[in-house]
Amino acid sequence: MKRLRKKIHELWSQPQILNFFFTLFFLPAYSICIAQISSVSNGYWSNASTWNGGIVPSSTDSITINHFVIYNNNLLIESGGSVTINNGGTLCGQGTFQVMCGGYFYNYGTINGNVIKLTDGFNNGWVHALTIYNVAPCLASFPLGGFSVGVPFTCNFTGENEASLINPIHVFPNPIFDHLNISATSNETLEIILYDINLTELMQETFINSISLNTSQLNNGIYIYKLRNKNGTFKEGKVIKQ
Repeated sequence: MKRLRKKIHELWSQPQILNFFFTLFFLPAYSICIAQISSVSNGYWSNASTWNGGIVPSSTDSITINHFVIYNNNLLIESGGSVTINNGGTLCGQGTFQVMCGGYFYNYGTINGNVIKLTDGFNNGWVHALTIYNVAPCLASFPLGGFSVGVPFTCNFTGENEASLINPIHVFPNPIFDHLNISATSNETLEIILYDINLTELMQETFINSISLNTSQLNNGIYIYKLRNKNGTFKEGKVIKQ
């Protein structure tokens, strides 16, 4: 009997045996807890009919947004959870959207929020926020694509299923050819600065309402622009010259 107990103890002391039982019993149970949930229609986050299977996502689920989804309260994504906003999808809310350490946020569409706190992931779409934070110390890498800060907005289902922005700024076209156009609805004095990919300043102009920059002399490639008002930079993004 003693030899049997000793043999069992030796087996359980081997890492490969422990890994086998973890994979067999615990990993499948953990995977079941992380649901794959996607939006199936425009609607509110808290409404089950917005999501496949009629299940409102939890803070540790893997969530994909393909439509226009509004959250009314603060939204928290915990460790192990993730949110992916696909091209054409929008997440909009007047509360705080926060991704905790160990959570991920991937944006190919648009997110609008009063306060946005992000950790790991990437942004290939647009982030509109009154305030935005990259959360330390767990921040691994979060390169920002297009974003605007401090521009008020409302989350309404319009005819185009978009959030209504107050005094929106339009930067177009993208890709650019001979001209880069900026159009604003406010009457304040704004500044546009254009940089190359190494953040070397190439152009700087002030304007009211609209301006068209001559980009015909620029080489093909990626360029970065920043828009500023009296309070500082409030919108930044990338354009491609072809």
